[in-house]
Amino acid sequence: MKASTLPNLPSVAFLRPDGQCVLICCTEKETSFALHHQNRVAAVKVPAGGALTLIWK
Repeated sequence: MKASTLPNLPSVAFLRPDGQCVLICCTEKETSFALHHQNRVAAVKVPAGGALTLIWK
């Protein structure tokens, strides 16, 4: 799995032993980004002061 860093968005991404991908991030101000994985794209919006955990396969 390849992960890119986003400015002002502390995050960590990893691959679980069962093959699922995980992204955990948090932010002080509202942030939006596009998550790209295997020719698919998801628009993600994290609210101000929010934390987010995404899990996908």
